[in-house]
Amino acid sequence: MRSFTLTVALASAVLVVAPALADDVDVRVDARAAPGKRPKLTLVLQRDVESARLDVTGSGVGYGLRAFDKKGPASSGATLEFALPHDQQGKVAWRGSLTVVFADGASGSMPLQFSTEVVSRDFRFDATSHLDLTNDALKLTSERQTAKVEVEVYTDEDELLVASAQGFDPPVPPGQLVPVSWIPRRKADVLRLRVIAYDEIGSFQSVDLFPYSISIPHEDVVFDSGKSIVRPEQEPKLLAALPEIEKATRRFGPAMKAAGATVKLFVAGHTDTVGAVAGNRALSQARALAIAGWFRRHGCPVAVYARGFGEDQPAVPTPDETDELRNRRASYDVGVQGPTGSTSGWTRVD
Repeated sequence: MRSFTLTVALASAVLVVAPALADDVDVRVDARAAPGKRPKLTLVLQRDVESARLDVTGSGVGYGLRAFDKKGPASSGATLEFALPHDQQGKVAWRGSLTVVFADGASGSMPLQFSTEVVSRDFRFDATSHLDLTNDALKLTSERQTAKVEVEVYTDEDELLVASAQGFDPPVPPGQLVPVSWIPRRKADVLRLRVIAYDEIGSFQSVDLFPYSISIPHEDVVFDSGKSIVRPEQEPKLLAALPEIEKATRRFGPAMKAAGATVKLFVAGHTDTVGAVAGNRALSQARALAIAGWFRRHGCPVAVYARGFGEDQPAVPTPDETDELRNRRASYDVGVQGPTGSTSGWTRVD
């Protein structure tokens, strides 16, 4: 029996056969498999084969795995596929041999050593950090290679403005920015985007982004200096804002029903630059919580979130220690992900 060796090129998941057999059989390993699929070893025949026998054992996920299978006969130009008994998430290291008997009676045995992986169904990607609706574009990053991105863009009436797909060959490496753009049929307020990212083996994850929010017009509540209690004479200002909040939540209705998302009210507190930074942030947080709590107690139709930004987001930039009335304010926004793009850092008020 003639013997030969294999060189394993793991990066490309291909086993390169030594020159002595290179004109007879090409051996390839599809080393990464999507959830529910199995990695496989494939023989591409350049010569008539009577039989091919795979005998390998694996260690890793599912210790004691063994693939023992025999296939053939097959003619030159055909392929023989050996599915590997690896269907659990994780990696398996394989070691063993492949024995080939050709139709003319010649034979050979080659040692095998390679790894396979069944990837997780879940993987993370971020499409919020570089969203540019003005130019109909975004950039995402994924923890896996990105081979394709699909984008669906919807208005607040749940009208589909555009459905686009963009492929990347070669796939964009993990962690690198993936530029995506689209051309809508017309310009309109974008309430929702569905972004679907595919890795190089076809696994995909999707996320719905809700960048659009409605800013509620209102008259600011005036608090006593250093205090966060809503005085009775200030309550009519909040009562006047309630119908506007209800109107905004109704506007989101069709798209929210389609996406299964939840509308929220976000109350953000802000201060001027007089006083310590930490103290201003704490005071703005307390005042935002006071206003949010009032709305919650008086029939706000959606969940209410509050956050204090202190002097970090001035309406009018000023030097430190500047008494500026326009910076002492609160904002009320109705949306899904809020003015910051998520509910992270916000306090839900029950």
